[in-house]
This record gives sequence, C-alpha cells and structure tokens, in this order.
Amino acid sequence: MHILIVHDDAVLRMAIPKALKEDGHRILHASDDAGALKIIRAQDVHMVIADEDLPGMDVVRFCRDIRLCPGHPHVHVILLVKREGKGGQTLALDSGADDFIFKPLDLGELRARVAGGARLLELRKSMDARLQEGAESIRLREAQQQSSRAEQALRVSTEGNAEYFLYSMKLVNGVAVPMIYNEASAAITGFTPFELMQN
Repeated sequence: MHILIVHDDAVLRMAIPKALKEDGHRILHASDDAGALKIIRAQDVHMVIADEDLPGMDVVRFCRDIRLCPGHPHVHVILLVKREGKGGQTLALDSGADDFIFKPLDLGELRARVAGGARLLELRKSMDARLQEGAESIRLREAQQQSSRAEQALRVSTEGNAEYFLYSMKLVNGVAVPMIYNEASAAITGFTPFELMQN
C-alpha cells in the first residue's frame, strides 16, 4: 500500500516510514498540504497520514481537496491531533478524515490504525466491484429484454410481408437494434442475406 506522510518534523519523517515499511508499505513524503495534493494527483496514493498543526494547514479544505482528486475516491486519511480536550478529535472527524491519532505519536498505535485502514480500503474496493458487477448485470438483462421486445415487434410488423424475409438482432452500445434485410440490400451489397447477418 502507498502511504503519504505529511509532516515537517524530521525525526517523525524518519521514524514513521521505518515502522510502516516493516509491514510492506511504500512511503511517500510531503512537508505541507500543497505538496501532498501534488503527489496525490500524480501517484497512486491509498492512505494519507497528516499533522493537523502544519503551518497554514486547513484540515477541512485539505480533506475536501483529497476527495476531489480524480481517481482517488477512497483515500484513507488519518490526522495526528493534540490530546488536550476533545477539540482535536472532533475537528479531525468533522473535517472529513477517516481516523485520528493523538500526539505524541505512538508508533505501535500507528501501525494498528494503518492496518485497520487497509482492511477498510479492501472492503470498499470489494463493495465497489460488487456494485459494478450488479450494474453490468442489470444493463445486460435490460438489453436482453429490449432485444426480446424488439424481436417480437419485428415479427408482428413483418408478418405476411415477403419483402422483409430475414432479420436479426444486434447489440449496439448496449442497445438492441433490429437488422432487417431484403432483396434490395442483398442486390446492392452482393452478399447473401445470411452473409449480411454475420457482418
């Protein structure tokens, strides 16, 4: 998993990657929110760990901008917040972050929170895949139903009409399109009606 650390503390920027790399994660770095957003837009980032106290940091705007990055609908955001009072954790969750960790940072807790976030990301990915499969199944069923209705209508409209002697149904961009062939079309193209149906 690709994790972006947004922090300006040199010690933590060394300690956090060391702890997370042991779990097989790839670590990226940014020292401010603007730099973080550039990395997110350019690379495949799955999780962001950011300090709420960075100079100029607006966590509400930062979380919103992450969600608006194309192709990154499920970036998991963990904010590092002050322990004093409940203001930090409330702000973290209200801003749109997925989780928070109190400072001073405990690396064991961080690894546990990252593991939990990774499981949540996998669950979201699985749910998205199932929803996509469901949508594809619905579109296919609707196309088949439309094809059946169109075929039945075509049988009725061409019944007793010798000019329209062959037809087939084709799916064009998911829409059932009746393909009607008559003697004139065969004469113009030089193909037999059966050959026309194969094209």
